[in-house]
Amino acid sequence: MLSTPGYLLPGDLARKLAEAHGLPETLDGPAVDDAVWGAGNLLLAMTGTDGHQPEISRYRDAVIVYRR
Repeated sequence: MLSTPGYLLPGDLARKLAEAHGLPETLDGPAVDDAVWGAGNLLLAMTGTDGHQPEISRYRDAVIVYRR
């Protein structure tokens, strides 16, 4: 089982990466195994507060990505 990295990206950066790279479309691609772990780490980073508000509620595709 792959593990979560010890250091997560800041939530706002994780959200911007997910938006810029079309995370739902990435999960529809052929290399879904690695994409799932990357998506999971981005979503996890968006839930962290890191001294600020979580970004997950600002990520418009969160529900779509969680369902995949």
